[in-house]
Amino acid sequence: MEQFLDQLWFQILEGVHALKGCLDSLLNPLNTLGPAVPIFVLAIATVLLTKLLARFVKTKRYVRLEKEFLHWKGLREEAARLEDREAARALEKGIDQAALNKVYFDYMVEGFLLSLVTRMLPIVSVLAYVNEAYRPENLLAMFGRDSVFQWVSLGAAPWFIISLVVIYLGLAILKRLVLKQHSSPAALHTS
Repeated sequence: MEQFLDQLWFQILEGVHALKGCLDSLLNPLNTLGPAVPIFVLAIATVLLTKLLARFVKTKRYVRLEKEFLHWKGLREEAARLEDREAARALEKGIDQAALNKVYFDYMVEGFLLSLVTRMLPIVSVLAYVNEAYRPENLLAMFGRDSVFQWVSLGAAPWFIISLVVIYLGLAILKRLVLKQHSSPAALHTS
């Protein structure tokens, strides 16, 4: 068993080195523009990857728990609309105790674990690549300076994180503007 795990580990390590070599080859043309550009492009690619993974990767358990949660939540909302407030509160409490709280907790945990795999793992993996490929010694050898920018001492990892934040904020603002434009009265009259 130990030999199998050692071989598996070496195959994983070879795969990581091959992926690193592939990324190095793909980013090499962008390195002529300085280190900030390829790191920013990696941040864009990471955001796109996380958005795709989050949209298309869902476990069967997550889908089942989502349906169960929405079912129990709908029943609770119907109970809240009863005219007899005393009976409504008792029914809401019964639904909460019987199923809704447990399903919600399971749904929340499954969503968190799914988020770790679809969002955090790609971000941390690319951050590790950026931290290794653009460490100060490599920056000095490739660009003649040990930071991403000449005028401010900023490492590759902080620049990657700043880039991610800027991209996610930009997407959120863009989404809000698009939603606002689609729901504005002028947009409703033109439809």
